[in-house]
Formats: sequence, C-alpha cells, structure tokens
Amino acid sequence: MENQDNVEKKHKVTYDSSMKTGFVLHKADGNNHVFMPSKKGLYFSDVKNDTAHVMINTVDSIKNKYTVKEYADA
Repeated sequence: MENQDNVEKKHKVTYDSSMKTGFVLHKADGNNHVFMPSKKGLYFSDVKNDTAHVMINTVDSIKNKYTVKEYADA
C-alpha cells in the first residue's frame, strides 16, 4: 500500500466526486486502475482479473526487522 501523495508523485490520478466512480490511476503504459471505496471508506482496486504479478511482503517474512512491540502492534 502506498499513500496517495506518493502515488500522485509517480502517476496521474483523477477523481470526480460527482460521478462516484472512485479514483483512477493512469499508468504510463496506458493502463488504468480504478480504486473504489469499500463500505468502510477505504479505497481498493479489484485485481482478480489482472494478469500482472504482485509481490507481497507478509509481516511474518519481515518480522525480524521490527521490535517485539512493533510486531505485536501490527
């Protein structure tokens, strides 16, 4: 996850609140990703039909980089 400020530094992002279509991230390769709000207000992009590779770091795989308290608070 990245915050919106960092994303906007790398990509064009558009949003029209009157259309309620969510945020659109415009990638340099011409692909767009739409981020819609969940019921709790967090924005997400449905990637189940996306053929790109996704790399994920789980807390378990990087827990040695954090203190016991930081790990417990995660």
